[in-house]
Amino acid sequence: MTLFFIIIGSIAVIVSVFAAYRSVPWAPAIGWCALAVLMSASAVATTVFWGIAAAIAVAIGLMLPRAVAVSRQGLPFMTTGALAGAFVGLLFPYSGAGMILGAVIGTAFGLILYSRTSAGAILGFPSKKFFNYACAKGFPAVVTTCICALSLLQIVQLIKSL
Repeated sequence: MTLFFIIIGSIAVIVSVFAAYRSVPWAPAIGWCALAVLMSASAVATTVFWGIAAAIAVAIGLMLPRAVAVSRQGLPFMTTGALAGAFVGLLFPYSGAGMILGAVIGTAFGLILYSRTSAGAILGFPSKKFFNYACAKGFPAVVTTCICALSLLQIVQLIKSL
C-alpha cells in the first residue's frame, strides 16, 4: 500500500510542478493532494496548514484579472527560483521555515532576474506593477513548490521505510 501512495504522490508532484510552470491556478491544489496522500495521518497539522495555503493560492489565481491570470511572464524564472530556494531551505535544521523563506527569496530573485532581460523590462523593476505581479504570481509559485518539496521529502522517507 505504501508503494501505491508513493506512486500516486510522485505523479501528483510532477503534475503540480508542470502546472506551476504553466500558470494553472489549481497547481497548489494538486500539490496538496500529493502531500495529503503521502502524509496520510502522520502529520495532520502540516497537511491542514498547507491545505489552507493551497486554497488561498487557488482563490487568488481565480480572482485575478484575466490578463494577469493567463500571463506567464517570468513564471519559469520564478518557479525555478522557488524550487531551488525551497530545496536549499530544506537543508537548514528547521526545514519548514527555511524552506518557505528559501522559496520566497528564490521567487524574488527569479523575478528580478527576469525583469533584467529585454522581455521582462516591461515589469519595470522596482515599480508598483512589478510588486503587484510578484505577489499575484509569486504566492502560488511559493505555495506549490513548498508543497512539492515537502511531498518529495515524504516520498524519500517512505522509500527508506520500505
